[in-house]
Amino acid sequence: PASPSARSMTPGVGMARVPPSPVGSAMGGRATPQRRGSVTSAMRPVSSHGSHRSASAGARDKEIPLIFEPPQRAYGMFERLFLRHLNEKFADHAEFTFRAAVVVVAMAIPLIVEKGTIPLFDQYQRVGYYGRNCVLMFILTADMTLGKTLGNASSGMFGSLLAFGNASLMHWVIPGALGSGASALILFSVAAHSALFVWGVLWLNFGM
Repeated sequence: PASPSARSMTPGVGMARVPPSPVGSAMGGRATPQRRGSVTSAMRPVSSHGSHRSASAGARDKEIPLIFEPPQRAYGMFERLFLRHLNEKFADHAEFTFRAAVVVVAMAIPLIVEKGTIPLFDQYQRVGYYGRNCVLMFILTADMTLGKTLGNASSGMFGSLLAFGNASLMHWVIPGALGSGASALILFSVAAHSALFVWGVLWLNFGM
């Protein structure tokens, strides 16, 4: 009986002898038997139906774009008034400027009209609750978002408290203020304190 190795090399059921290739014959090589059903893809014929299917799939993939364009936005009359359909960023700033101007005009009306036209605002002006500084503070603190506006207002309030505290400290240290007879040491101390206060405010870097 043949050995297992010889039996595996003997062509029989499930085996097929492949003729030697020209390259193998030229180099003196022997043909190796291969099992049926293990024919390489290069030797396997390709059906015409499969080639047509792959070609149609490739054409369909080329027609489908990889990045879909977003739907075009519809702009209203108010948005087109600020040219939002041309430049979004410019429209944001233009709309904010227009809204701020409307509020400033509304706040300035009680200061422009004659006395007695709006009695409530006249009373507020006499007490000191309302005046030109209110309009100025609105211009300084108004911003494009509510968060930025509140941040500017808090920074302005904190800076005002620092200035008030510094003035109170100087009044407590020098009650009679500086006169012509003040010594050089006092003048140098006041100048150094003023420079230190300005540096501190700049170092805090308020958002206004």
